[in-house]
Amino acid sequence: MRSYDNYGFLGKTNANMIGAILLFFLVVKYYRHILFHSVGYPLTTISTQITIIISIILIINDLKKYNIFHFLLLVLFFIQFKVTNNNTIIYTYTLALALCNRDLKKIFKVYIIINVMFFISCLLLNFVGIKPSGYIHGRNNLGFGNPNGAYMAFFIIWVAYLYVKFDKLDKKEFVILTISPLIIYIQTRTQTGLVTIFTCMIIVLIFKYININKKIYKWIFSIYPILLTTLSLVLAYKFNNHYWINEYLSHRPYYWHKYLTNPTYGLNFVGYSSDIKRIAFMPKIPLDSGYIWTLYSTGIISFLLILFLYVYALYTLCCENKKAEVLLILSILTYSFAESIILDLAVNLSFIFIPYAITKLRNRNKIFKYR
Repeated sequence: MRSYDNYGFLGKTNANMIGAILLFFLVVKYYRHILFHSVGYPLTTISTQITIIISIILIINDLKKYNIFHFLLLVLFFIQFKVTNNNTIIYTYTLALALCNRDLKKIFKVYIIINVMFFISCLLLNFVGIKPSGYIHGRNNLGFGNPNGAYMAFFIIWVAYLYVKFDKLDKKEFVILTISPLIIYIQTRTQTGLVTIFTCMIIVLIFKYININKKIYKWIFSIYPILLTTLSLVLAYKFNNHYWINEYLSHRPYYWHKYLTNPTYGLNFVGYSSDIKRIAFMPKIPLDSGYIWTLYSTGIISFLLILFLYVYALYTLCCENKKAEVLLILSILTYSFAESIILDLAVNLSFIFIPYAITKLRNRNKIFKYR
């Protein structure tokens, strides 16, 4: 996806290739605790440094393609980082800024291949007993350390493939995309993943018969993250002690409430450092929610900004009738209801469409003029 015809000093092909390399190191970071547990820390540091360097190169290459709002956000997220010592938002936004001008469907193919290689490698190690299965209440983790982690690793391949093939999806591929999640679910029993995937398949069928640039659809899809945020907050504050809701959602609302109402480290405007779980919640209490975790860790101000940006990105893409892109965002946002993945670009590639949408703002007061 690109905004202009100028590809900078790298050229189109080289820029796309470097973008694909960036995705490779993001996948390596994702699998660091799954396949490279013994070298997890240095591998994480090295991968992070490489991704930052690559991002800077791509951003410099694309300077003429950005407008003042891109850099204003960069400054705001940098301030948030300096105040809280939490680099999550600025890191994720920098990566997205570097990738938003790439040909996404091309580099996503590389992303899929790399993920498939790592996913199969983990399954093979599990099969031969090097990474044996662990079971949680009868749920097989397939050697990924956690059943939810196994399904997540499958899901990011599944949703990326759906995005790439959306416009040319045939019946055979549709059947494969419908059946394969069931096979993984039989072993992992991950309800969140299965519900998300079948919700996506329903949306695929609906998208075949509607134009999402119509006013009613633009508003319906645009407010989707607001609806999920509202639902999450209602569950956290009003139903945190409801037995059946907690039973079905694995006690997530109960834990969400614990974080948001902590007497010392409760919800605030600017957020906390990235190691807040270790500091404030010993033993560590899980917080599986993209909305609640992002709100809690980044603070009210940053969260509302991210929420607005997602709404704007969805509205912009609906106006352009970009169904594959909207579907990808809706898929990730649905999964984020029960998994903390909104600010993890290795999983949440839909974040790339935020700087892409900002490019479409009418005020194109670019800092760097064309010569």
